[in-house]
Amino acid sequence: MKVEPHTTVGAYFHEQVGRAMASQRLRASEMAGWYLVNLLVENLRAAPSQDEPMVLRLERAMQGSPSERAHRLRELGDSALYVSGFFGESLRRGALRPDYYATIGVSAYAELESLLRIPVRGNASAEVYGELRDRFTDFVSVLGQVSEEAVTPQDLGRLLERWLRTRSDHLLRRLALRGVVIGAGGGHRTQ
Repeated sequence: MKVEPHTTVGAYFHEQVGRAMASQRLRASEMAGWYLVNLLVENLRAAPSQDEPMVLRLERAMQGSPSERAHRLRELGDSALYVSGFFGESLRRGALRPDYYATIGVSAYAELESLLRIPVRGNASAEVYGELRDRFTDFVSVLGQVSEEAVTPQDLGRLLERWLRTRSDHLLRRLALRGVVIGAGGGHRTQ
């Protein structure tokens, strides 16, 4: 795999998000792409808080002034999207399944879009939150691929195990990029 220097973390994530969208043949608005990039950059600085159950955070987010609600809903939607995408494999082994996070994230973005559409028609922020709501699982997949691209050699075995369980074409391509070639009978070798 070719390693290229980037001038900023944002530039690195912009390339990674663009690559993930292209490999998954996903088309999204430029604003949604940049939203994902900024979400990744922000979560490098501070991981999402998980000290309160998301369903309670959603209930609390529905209360307060419009600006408080907007802030809480965005924070909750972003947290659900980031955790689902970047830590999706861990979620599959935990008590709370990925669909729990998707339900919370979609609900938060839907409420946020509605809230932002009230004062101004055609609000660009409302449009991106609507896209995040409608394409939540697509964007989870993009963040998941960005996460997988960050796999260290020590994690390669886990990636191979996931492919053996799922036989996912996406994981097969990720393995090939790392020099693991899967033979016709399912055997593998490293290059």
